Amino acid sequence: MKRIQSNRSGFTLVELLVVVLIIGILAAVALPQYRQTVMRARLAEAVSNIGALERSYLACVSAKRHQSTASCDLNELDISFPSGWKSQGWNYSASYRSISATHGEGTSADTFPILHSNLLSNGSWQRTCQAYTTEAMQLCKSLASAGYTIM
Repeated sequence: MKRIQSNRSGFTLVELLVVVLIIGILAAVALPQYRQTVMRARLAEAVSNIGALERSYLACVSAKRHQSTASCDLNELDISFPSGWKSQGWNYSASYRSISATHGEGTSADTFPILHSNLLSNGSWQRTCQAYTTEAMQLCKSLASAGYTIM
């Protein structure tokens, strides 16, 4: 019997399906971890920005200490962000002795927590993290070492 030699080269359909299956499994494992890492990075940015706002707020209040109402709003602070009072989806606000950061709309459906920082009468800051979802609660727990209490 004669053997027919084939010059065909390439991958079989089964080999291609195995490769696609492996890539799918890797993506299913890696994407949630990547999402969590991005969320933690954005939260770290917000914590850093709140710290800068706290320092700037104290400087503003100190400069106005001779006035009867020593309070400052965001526009009076000696700090700014490139995109106004929004950065990476975070919205910052300040009112009398309080600074807040919300992500997106700040609703109960948001996966990010709401961060509050209140100036106490002794000059220290009370930092709280308010969570509405399980994901947000995990992020709040990661802020415990930074002095945030969970609400």
